[in-house]
Amino acid sequence: MANLRFRLTVISVGLVLIALALGWFAPVLITSLPDQVTTIHLLAAIFVFVGLCGVAFYTLMERALNPVMRLIDTFTRMRSGDLNPRLPVEGPEEMRRMARGFNDMVEELETQIRDIEVEKQSAERGRHFLEEQLSSDQRFRWAIDAAPVGIALLDTIGVVTDCSVVFAETAGKTEAEVEQNNLWSCASVDDHPAQLYA
Repeated sequence: MANLRFRLTVISVGLVLIALALGWFAPVLITSLPDQVTTIHLLAAIFVFVGLCGVAFYTLMERALNPVMRLIDTFTRMRSGDLNPRLPVEGPEEMRRMARGFNDMVEELETQIRDIEVEKQSAERGRHFLEEQLSSDQRFRWAIDAAPVGIALLDTIGVVTDCSVVFAETAGKTEAEVEQNNLWSCASVDDHPAQLYA
């Protein structure tokens, strides 16, 4: 931005110096000009000169501020949800650096939004899977509880992980007392394997 500021300062100082030079040399010019030049001619020349300076200054300011206005328009489009705009990397060095930084920022935002959407889809799939599992577990639990006979689920070493109310009543205990115990500690002495095969 220092380079742009420097250019605008040079232009402004140049215009002021030209105006001062005209003011300094105006009396000399008026006395040296022939009598055909009237005050109206001088006023017209001053008006044209000031108009040309104004047009030149406006053009230079427009050229200098155009990238900033483009940046503002791009931010406005982004605020409305459009993440596709990119700034052209052109103009003075400051504007090129700003455009590159802006474009990098937009790409990083797009990457983060894509990552969030992927995580959201993954979480949605996980939620759907858990809902299915819960529904399946509830149906299975309902089938166990509705069975007229005692049912117990065991792990690989014979510990009861889940059981029906009927099984717990048959063992003479509550479901909580039966679960996490060895199956044979819940069975009557007559049902132990040593008694069955004796």
